[in-house]
Amino acid sequence: MKRFFVWAIGLVACLGVRAEIVTAPESPYGFEPLSMYEFPSKEFVITKYGAKAGNVTATTAAFQKAMAACHKAGGGRVVVPAGEWLTGAIHFQSNCLLYLSEGAKVVFEDKPELYLPAVHSSWEGTECMNYSPLVYAYECSNVGIAGPGTLAPKMDFWRTWFKRPESHIQATRQLYAMCSTGIPVQDRHMEAEGVQMRPQLIQFNRCQNVTLDGFKIRESPFWTIHLYMCKDVYAHDLDVYAHGHNNDGIDIESRNVLVEECDIDTEDDPLVIMELLQHLRVKDVMRSHDIASVVRTDSMRYAENLMKRYHISGVPVLEERRLFGIVSIQDIIKALEGEWIGDPVQKHMSTNLVVLEEDMPLAFAIKYFQNYTFGRFPVLNKVRDFVGIVTQRDVTRVLMQELTSELSRLEGKATPAKEQPKSEGALPYYSMRQFVVVHNDLTNAGKAA
Repeated sequence: MKRFFVWAIGLVACLGVRAEIVTAPESPYGFEPLSMYEFPSKEFVITKYGAKAGNVTATTAAFQKAMAACHKAGGGRVVVPAGEWLTGAIHFQSNCLLYLSEGAKVVFEDKPELYLPAVHSSWEGTECMNYSPLVYAYECSNVGIAGPGTLAPKMDFWRTWFKRPESHIQATRQLYAMCSTGIPVQDRHMEAEGVQMRPQLIQFNRCQNVTLDGFKIRESPFWTIHLYMCKDVYAHDLDVYAHGHNNDGIDIESRNVLVEECDIDTEDDPLVIMELLQHLRVKDVMRSHDIASVVRTDSMRYAENLMKRYHISGVPVLEERRLFGIVSIQDIIKALEGEWIGDPVQKHMSTNLVVLEEDMPLAFAIKYFQNYTFGRFPVLNKVRDFVGIVTQRDVTRVLMQELTSELSRLEGKATPAKEQPKSEGALPYYSMRQFVVVHNDLTNAGKAA
């Protein structure tokens, strides 16, 4: 179990009628103030649009009708009154706030068919068409969830998908392959039977000006709150409890996000900041010079000797920047066993390749290393020319450099708090602790992290 608290670092002041300015004056680095949309006072109560306790069909339709009416009226609050409301997916429209009243509990039915047709979503950072997140907003502006009520999905069925069968593993590999070969997102369908890719509880996808304030979450099928390619997000006073599988608390793949005073208790990562992995590209970590390679007419023995000389697990088969295949250790072993080690590599090289593109976010490379057994991947450019090789060591090296650089930048900008009368022994606002870390000293390495 991991428990995480994000304490207050901001000051909120309301300036004007329709905007609320959110700042973080105590942050040790520059934070651009957020100008958060102030929702109109008009209310659209779901019971007026046909919601009925215990009736999933009527309540799902009521949410849709209330959102449409709210949007058409120029914005306001879609209100969930006290009581337990069984529903399917809730889809946002712009200028709408989902308000959960005191005593309101939205219970999401755990029947996958209620979250179809598939929508533009993602699986562990890779975009695809999949079951709709239980609460979903796509390309919306001025949206949010607020109020003291609760979002609580049923979990009995989703738990049956926690084990990830072989069909799921194969579908995941197919998804990564489709991504690496440029298949459009709308053609990457992952909702087929047996794939079992669970939906997020909440996903704001490509949205601007998102408010999350004061509500409770009790359990989630997958990632709990996913902020994907959004801009200007304020999350405040959330109470999140999710102990299932892959229940990240808040996955942030967005810009200008402030999270404060949240209590996040999850079985997985409470707060995942992926901005660095999205900022860095594969080309930032790959090796593009002095790459050992062979041509199709070279012998398997020559490829074997190259791998021994450079201590590598495979060599690309290249001619004029065109990638024809890879000679792997497994290919060499088969050649030795079959006594064809003297044959040209074009007869026995691997041609069913998994490749990365140089402009892909580094997050993709990390996912590839997690889901495949390969120690290195060839990298191509947009016109499919070979431009380099990326290894796990390359990724680790650059990430450590970037993290060290970012830490140094933040330390350079951090300053002690203004002088105030203190009791003896009081600590300044900003302080550092040093840990001496030696090889395999996991205790101090963990403390330092």
